Amino acid sequence: MTDLETAWDDGQPTLEPKSEQSWRFLDSEIDHVLKSLRASNPDKATEVKALNTLLTSLG
Repeated sequence: MTDLETAWDDGQPTLEPKSEQSWRFLDSEIDHVLKSLRASNPDKATEVKALNTLLTSLG
């Protein structure tokens, strides 16, 4: 996820102008995944849900 986060942030200047609405939507979903994975008390169900939501959006 850190690699995705880095690539996503590095690609922002190119990706966001193509579709600001899509970029912001996916950025929010990536943020949810990162938040769930980095939680001080991680919850597997929350992590899986966030990851599956992101995968569905990317698919």
